[in-house]
Amino acid sequence: MTPSEDSAALRLLSETIAQGRGEIERRWSERAREVEAVPALADAVSDDLSALPSLLATPGADLAERARESWTKAAEARGGARVRGGFDGGRLVRELMLLRQVVSEVAHERGVPAGGWDAVLADAIDAAIGAAVEAHLGAREREVRRAVVMAAVVA
Repeated sequence: MTPSEDSAALRLLSETIAQGRGEIERRWSERAREVEAVPALADAVSDDLSALPSLLATPGADLAERARESWTKAAEARGGARVRGGFDGGRLVRELMLLRQVVSEVAHERGVPAGGWDAVLADAIDAAIGAAVEAHLGAREREVRRAVVMAAVVA
């Protein structure tokens, strides 16, 4: 594909995600529930999907950075609650990978031409994975520090 065809395919992918968001969420939820009764991202996948179309509609060298900023805000907001609730970071990674697979399937089914968009989608989801893992580790570190302070106060 030419760069202009790739750009057109990315715009179509962005539109497909925006228009097919309900279908993507439903499929993702069904598949995620095959593995876990309550998916870790059950409360977040809708917000995560709402960020994707605008990220993909304006690709460029800074996509990874823009995606990372977008995902980091959401991940940090959820990180502390998930650590306190016994959240499994590996589970989050698997669920985001599943989201990428479902988005790709829906895009192919709706006629988004094959091309460079799959690598751009992978980059955007990989940024989400990185941001989520960093937020999870940061929240876990804060919880450990808090426990150490509390233990010192009690002692």
